[in-house]
Amino acid sequence: GVSAVLGPCYGMGTWYTVQADVSIIRKGASMSVSSPKVTSVALSEEVTAEQLGGWEVHAKHTGQIDRVAESDQDAIAAIRRTLS
Repeated sequence: GVSAVLGPCYGMGTWYTVQADVSIIRKGASMSVSSPKVTSVALSEEVTAEQLGGWEVHAKHTGQIDRVAESDQDAIAAIRRTLS
């Protein structure tokens, strides 16, 4: 399957994305198992969405993302190309 993250993605949606054959993320989007607010409370320190799982973290470091899109339209076009 193909998954695209186009905004903040927390919890179960994250698992669907990492299990997909092809994962796409829009610049500015983020994904993590827990939200920054919940993580900040648990750690007693501020954590941003970007630090926790921003598009750059996953595209450059974790390997969870296969493609980065500039916009939602670019992400949808990438999905179409992948499925065609």
